[in-house]
Amino acid sequence: MLGKVIGRASLCALVLFLALCSLWLWPVDVLFIKNENGVIVSEAVLRSGHSFETRYVHSVQLSLVEDLYMVRGGRIWQWRGRVSSQNAGLPTVLPGRTRYRLEDPWLVFEGRLPVTAEIVLRVGDSLTGRNCLRLGQGEWEPLYGEFAGKRLYLSAGRRAFGQILFIAEKL
Repeated sequence: MLGKVIGRASLCALVLFLALCSLWLWPVDVLFIKNENGVIVSEAVLRSGHSFETRYVHSVQLSLVEDLYMVRGGRIWQWRGRVSSQNAGLPTVLPGRTRYRLEDPWLVFEGRLPVTAEIVLRVGDSLTGRNCLRLGQGEWEPLYGEFAGKRLYLSAGRRAFGQILFIAEKL
């Protein structure tokens, strides 16, 4: 009788241990922000279904542009672009399954837009560019204060869930 109890307890402990190991090693999408030297200046965990956005003032007509991205499987998917002027980067040919509509004051194109491993942001200053970044539904974080005149490289990757417990979502 005691052998059965010890056997069941051991089996339960083994199942619990394997479940915890699986959770610890589960892959999670992460956004990496690197400087021109390839040094990671920030990394943020993007939970499934969460996004990040970039905002900047386009050099043509000084109009505002916002792009929405999703991180999936270690890649960056552009999901939506919004421009406040048709002269500010509106594509002339949209990929298949991409919609275009007006949402005053925005011109919006969304759907199947580019998928990439890395985005390069040339950060302007407080007069030109005014680049900002927003993670999920958070606040817009200005990049032009600390990184004015520099390039930032945004890339996606995966980390084990156990590793992300030590990542601070900050810029």
